Amino acid sequence: MPFKINGQSMYESYYDKQFIIVDRLSYRDIPLIWSIQEVERWDVIVFAPWVSDERKYFIKRVLGLPGETLKIEWGKVYIQKVGADDFVEIDESVYLSDENDNNTTVKGNKSEMIYLIPENRYFVMGDNRNHSTDSRTCFQSCSVRGNYVQPSEIIGKALVYNDSINITVTGVVENFKQRTDLVFEEFISHSTLLQTERRDAIIDRD
Repeated sequence: MPFKINGQSMYESYYDKQFIIVDRLSYRDIPLIWSIQEVERWDVIVFAPWVSDERKYFIKRVLGLPGETLKIEWGKVYIQKVGADDFVEIDESVYLSDENDNNTTVKGNKSEMIYLIPENRYFVMGDNRNHSTDSRTCFQSCSVRGNYVQPSEIIGKALVYNDSINITVTGVVENFKQRTDLVFEEFISHSTLLQTERRDAIIDRD
């Protein structure tokens, strides 16, 4: 399913006005075809947090998994996995820009912030950390929702369509453009893409 990004919260991994394809099947169990794929750390997902009618869809990266504890302190992100005693720092240098790497705060506060992720919930953040509305602050809507994303809110996994960016697919770095040109051209020739531009753009202004 094609979407058009509106905003810079995932910069430099994804760009404002960039078209992406959202895989709506991977996280769904389809009998006799394939079993459900679990949401994994590092996945970039499109979801509907229902914070307002104007901001229907968000695109963010999954950092914390169900049952884990996530800590943000002095610009770094740490994870305490289920059953573990210690926090382990996450290496985000692969996808964060120099400006954002080791610069994760909560509204500019660098002191320790702890998030206890409930079962069946996910903690997400934008790659453009200082310009992203995400789980750190309940998507700026703590009065109407919590910090975490529920499986029922997830639309699918974001797949990049870009002339130059290489992404990792099942552990192998490939040029995704070569694999999706034909698919994307088919999408762009249909009216569904025009409808997406008007009604289903990812509203992600910060």
